Amino acid sequence: MKMIGSDYVLEAHNIFHTTEVDGGGCFNGAGNSALVLKGVNLTVHSGEVMAILGSKGSGKRALLDVIARRADGATRGQVLLNGSPLSKALFQQRCGYVTQSCTFVPGLTVAQTLHYTPTILGGYLKSSKVRQVLADLALSQVAHKRVEYLNISEARRLAIGIQLVRDPVMLLLDEPTQGLDPLSAYLLISILSNTAKKTGCGILLSLEKPRSDVFPFLDRALFLCLGGVVYSGGTRAMLEYFHAIGFPCPQLENPLMYYLCLSTVDRRSRDRFLESSQQIEALVERFSRETPISDAPLNNMGSGKVPLAYGKPGELKVWSMLYLKLLASTFSCGVVGMKTLFLRMLLLPLAMSLMWAFYTNVGDNPSGFFTKNGLILNILGLSYGCGILTTISLFPIWRKKFSQDTPEGLYSGTTLLVAYNAVSIPFSVVSAALASCVVYPSFKGLQPWLQDNTKGTHTRYASSLLHSIAFQSRKPNCTSTASVVCPKVADFMHERLGLPDPDETIDVAASCAFAVGLAAFNMLLYLFPMPRCVRQKFKD
Repeated sequence: MKMIGSDYVLEAHNIFHTTEVDGGGCFNGAGNSALVLKGVNLTVHSGEVMAILGSKGSGKRALLDVIARRADGATRGQVLLNGSPLSKALFQQRCGYVTQSCTFVPGLTVAQTLHYTPTILGGYLKSSKVRQVLADLALSQVAHKRVEYLNISEARRLAIGIQLVRDPVMLLLDEPTQGLDPLSAYLLISILSNTAKKTGCGILLSLEKPRSDVFPFLDRALFLCLGGVVYSGGTRAMLEYFHAIGFPCPQLENPLMYYLCLSTVDRRSRDRFLESSQQIEALVERFSRETPISDAPLNNMGSGKVPLAYGKPGELKVWSMLYLKLLASTFSCGVVGMKTLFLRMLLLPLAMSLMWAFYTNVGDNPSGFFTKNGLILNILGLSYGCGILTTISLFPIWRKKFSQDTPEGLYSGTTLLVAYNAVSIPFSVVSAALASCVVYPSFKGLQPWLQDNTKGTHTRYASSLLHSIAFQSRKPNCTSTASVVCPKVADFMHERLGLPDPDETIDVAASCAFAVGLAAFNMLLYLFPMPRCVRQKFKD
């Protein structure tokens, strides 16, 4: 078995891929299948930049997904890295993939986003790598800029930097120039070319509308049309090949766009469609005859043993990076940080203060809506409502980030939830303590069925504890006389709170077990694979 060396060669031989068309939802079945790749071959060496060219629907993204082992559907053929099958584990370990949509954690700076990317490096080596990536991607000037204020060009380069920090040997990019102005697109392609030459990383990028000024930066090109290969090879040899088969590129024409138009079906009319389709079929057949490739075995992609020469960061290291990233985002000096701190720490005390002011003149036995029962129930509802509002305001960005990071295999949903709860719980304790200083609920006076239902909530036991603290030093306003005997403090508290329930400790244990069990169940849900429709949503 051939081990991975310092010079890398990525090869794809006779790739056929069939994808399943959605049936309209997660539970409506897969629908029909479509053949999107037909006998694709390519070769990329270390330090080279290869462009995958084709119009929309030609199979560019499908080819990248097949190489990255992210494609849904049936695949036949071989993808090799230095002669060894490129399995999903090996790709996650030694390669990178930059998709069109990349989510950043708001509140972090560019340098922090790179620094908190889990890698096997640490300490000074990690800091040096971050500085090198910032310089290579022309991001040093915005290193301390928060990610939510980046323009599209800077954000695209940061997404590339997140992968380069991990030092990949092959880097795949899906339409990296989409949405960029001509100058930014030229800058990006030139940076990728320089990075490939400097680090020895092989780069595959898909392009839909290449400009002529990026032609000198491309070492290889692959033209796709409806899944078939019109040409695959060096850019210099490309001009000679098409000239030899009778399609020379006119002077002053962009060769990339000229041959891309030659490889695109003309849909302006039925006659043009038939004529262009026949011409493309002839070009695909001609290239297939000129570059024969032996049939690949009919087996699963990346089967067999795979040499893993480098280790992935450990689970504890990944967890610590997530934990530090959460803390950095929470304590960031900006709008995002202030919003996060307010929701985590001050929202509940503020809501309790408003509720206490609203009910400030409520007596023990008033009539109407403004009753002590109403105060108690509203406070209980606020406690849960503030927690829910905080979660739906802060957690979605982490859920989306996790969904996009899942194909990289860096961490599981359980790891994310443990890190998130490790940051959230201390804030919840402080927030609850501050709110308790404002007002404490009493369950005395509730209807019997409400009293029974409260035994399943932690707020019942918290309020009982708060009551005991509040009435501990309180004495009845009474002066003993010969005919009047003042009650004892214990009798006074029993009258207000009722006698203790002998099974109260069991209820406390059940309440704690319920909370812990619910958290464990939530983590367990993240261990199950996401439905295809959900993966497609975050992918698009």
